Amino acid sequence: MAEQAELLQTKVPGWNADMKAGIENYARTTYGATDQQMADAATSWWMVDALRKAQLYDKGAKTVQSKKVRKLPKTQLRPGARKSQTQVAANDLAEARARLSKSGKGEDFMAYIRAGAG
Repeated sequence: MAEQAELLQTKVPGWNADMKAGIENYARTTYGATDQQMADAATSWWMVDALRKAQLYDKGAKTVQSKKVRKLPKTQLRPGARKSQTQVAANDLAEARARLSKSGKGEDFMAYIRAGAG
């Protein structure tokens, strides 16, 4: 038993009482381990190490799942690329509407109609 305790210290990085309690809690909640099973697991360092690695993996998997990548738009314009006809028309219409709302002149109204508002 003392040999296994020494192996735990050398083989499992950062082994301490808090880590032991965390691994035992993880094994009980995740796998339904009993006190007897945890006592048996404590007698072999490799079982404790395997449980620790499973705990770390599950913790990392939850982190990865929470950071989902958002999808990019289907078309991406490169710098200096030409705009489509639809984009140009929409931009012209928005500019004509802005000019008309500022001035209220008949010329600007006709420009707005020519831009596609009619």
